[in-house]
Amino acid sequence: MTSSALFGIAVRGVFWQHMRSIGFVMFVLLVVAVSIDLTENLDSLGDKARETDKPLAHILLPYLGYRTVDIVTRLLPMACLAGAFFAELMRRQRLEDVIYAAAGTSPALTLWALVLVGILTGGIQATLEAKIRPEAVFQQVDLGVGKYARWWHPRETGYRWFIDGDRALRARVLVGPSPELRDATLFVGIIQPNLETLITSPRVSPGKTPGTWQFHTAEVWQRGIDDTLSSTNEDSFMLSFPLLAEDLEYLGVGAFNLPKKALNTLRTTARAERKADIDTAIMRRFTAFLLPGVFILLGASLAQSGYKGRLFAPARLIALAALGYVSVVSVKVFWTLGEFATVSPLLACILPLVWALVLTICLQVRRF
Repeated sequence: MTSSALFGIAVRGVFWQHMRSIGFVMFVLLVVAVSIDLTENLDSLGDKARETDKPLAHILLPYLGYRTVDIVTRLLPMACLAGAFFAELMRRQRLEDVIYAAAGTSPALTLWALVLVGILTGGIQATLEAKIRPEAVFQQVDLGVGKYARWWHPRETGYRWFIDGDRALRARVLVGPSPELRDATLFVGIIQPNLETLITSPRVSPGKTPGTWQFHTAEVWQRGIDDTLSSTNEDSFMLSFPLLAEDLEYLGVGAFNLPKKALNTLRTTARAERKADIDTAIMRRFTAFLLPGVFILLGASLAQSGYKGRLFAPARLIALAALGYVSVVSVKVFWTLGEFATVSPLLACILPLVWALVLTICLQVRRF
């Protein structure tokens, strides 16, 4: 293909056909998802409007905007697969590839147009995944409606344990923008026959230096040489513990939902139990750009392989569509495996894409 043909009429035609098809599929998926969501949350939206003495539209419209961002981010790869699949079916019905072939045009023209579609949608996916969606999620929390607000609203939890070597910290957690620990007890020497030190405090707040904690009105019990415990009272007691304020602010929040700044902060000092989750979330954001393009190529290749000569092969098309759906679902399955450290974060994010690309190449080789 000559350089003058890279962005010619034919390429632009294929490009916009696929973009329209992907946009339509995304719109349908979005309408269905939003309808289901509103069915579940409309009452709470009305309650929030009455509670804040605002018109319902002032709550509903921002909520729909935030949910739209979340839904589009999650479903765009599926929309790309299905949109490319349907676009190629329609192009084949119009015999476009046959006409291009008769004019001496290489099949590389269609593939190049699909690459351009993948670059555009990949940029959208990467931006949504890394920046816009995490912000939209916590805007919903701040708004106080929806499932994210129910899960992650500012609250005080029951007692939680945090372990560091031979130290264990037990406390209730005040989750939210100003996190702290309540009714905290620090046990030192838990792997020893007897505890070395015991520190209790009704309130523990983050220090100015990350990883330091200030115990307010602390009572410190220490074991002496005669093996007896003696206590002293401290108005303020500072010590280090490998726990960050962000660990408490986003307690129970999956790492892929975290804003970029919080995710990068936690990455540097991630506790062992969160390391796989955080690393997988970061790798997801690095590979997000590739997701739409890979599934656009796969969806188009599946559709192009669903014919016998110039006739539809319905059973084959259904089987190929099911194969494409399984390929998309496998992405989230592998992400989950990465979050639970079953496979490495790199493999969790790369293997589904490699599988989809290998399948695409096999279909294209078989076709030609």
